[in-house]
Amino acid sequence: KAAEETIRHLAYHDGLTNLPNRVLFRDRLTTALAQAKRSGRKVGVMFVDLDNFKLVNDSVGHTLGDRLLSAIASDLTRLTRNGDTIARGGGDEFTLLLADCEGAAEAARIAERVLGALRQPRRVEGREFHLTASIGIAISPEDGTDAMTLLQNADIAMYRAKEDGRDNFKMFTESMNTTITERVALEREMRHGLERDEFVVYYQPQVEINTGEMVGVEALVRWKHPERGLIPPMEFIPVAEDSGLIQPLGEWVLRTACAQGRAWEVAGLPALRMGVNLSARQFQQPDLPRIVARVLNETGLDAKHLQLEITESLAMRNLDFTMTALQDLKRLGLEVSIDD
Repeated sequence: KAAEETIRHLAYHDGLTNLPNRVLFRDRLTTALAQAKRSGRKVGVMFVDLDNFKLVNDSVGHTLGDRLLSAIASDLTRLTRNGDTIARGGGDEFTLLLADCEGAAEAARIAERVLGALRQPRRVEGREFHLTASIGIAISPEDGTDAMTLLQNADIAMYRAKEDGRDNFKMFTESMNTTITERVALEREMRHGLERDEFVVYYQPQVEINTGEMVGVEALVRWKHPERGLIPPMEFIPVAEDSGLIQPLGEWVLRTACAQGRAWEVAGLPALRMGVNLSARQFQQPDLPRIVARVLNETGLDAKHLQLEITESLAMRNLDFTMTALQDLKRLGLEVSIDD
């Protein structure tokens, strides 16, 4: 009997935090929705996603990261009301069921309490951590009358909270659904665009102020969409980052820019420094130095004429990783600059 009880518990609870898992959460949500339909009450669902928690695991290891997650789970449990359910969806994601919710105002108050609690510094094994979270909220019956729809809409709202700067919450609106649909369509078109060579690179001159001499260029990618015309990077780069397309796109830009730089040299033009931006996803690739070395070898561009640009916010995320990556890149003989 004890073994059966243990197995049953493991089937419905998260092994790390001992919180209900996705299966138990969905069961309770389905039950709460059925009861709310009979009573005319509302049910709220919150998606709570910790911001940049991957950097914690990367910098201090998964063991310490797991202990931090357990501490956060305990804090969230203390914030729940009687009858509510806090569950761990996996990774650094938690879900909160407000089984008897008065509406958006009450859900917003609870979300503010959760955000405030998560902002408090935590010490684990002598290390202090400062965390924030992004929260998406969906409320029945307005945002859905079944568990799947409500969870999906809360998830959409959470991603909007991340897009708007993190450390905040967003209530689901129908316009978000439209935005997500458009984003999915744009991602699909980007995949086709890469296959059909719809992307082009423009070169912005870099000029020495004192002499007026052009000393370099910066490679800037644009998308020549067959129907929508020229699409600026601010529209498609975030989609590429989220979908993982930034890696093949970024490598294509790097190769195209290096090949162009070498072509100018062969044509007898003065050597110019070729600046290429690295996205966060690209910079975090463990094999980035190998990719850059391969591109330089294939295109024939001398490494001293290549300048890779990263933003200072990216450089400061994980100093140990950044130092190692920069040292590996510098060994190739190229320049690295801080952008923004």
